[in-house]
Amino acid sequence: MSLSKQIVSDLTASMKAQDASRTSTLRMVKAAMMNRQIEKGSELDDDDMQRLLRSLVKQRRDSARSNHGVASPANAAASACRHRPAPNPFQSGGSSSQL
Repeated sequence: MSLSKQIVSDLTASMKAQDASRTSTLRMVKAAMMNRQIEKGSELDDDDMQRLLRSLVKQRRDSARSNHGVASPANAAASACRHRPAPNPFQSGGSSSQL
């Protein structure tokens, strides 16, 4: 399953589980994903998604640092994005991965 499809699947699951912080983070990721797709003019592949997730994590870390370590939604978002495993390039099926 591609990373973009996994994000949508995880969002659905978090909404059903009523996990507000995870849902909020995944909505942010999905919005950024949709914006990037519009900019690119086509679907994002896993490499594009990895770049997008790294960018989002960096933004949230920078935001958390500017708040001088204050607990914030930015810290939670960075943590949630950072813990998404990278796809295994040696796994059969090319660049798609199972999460």
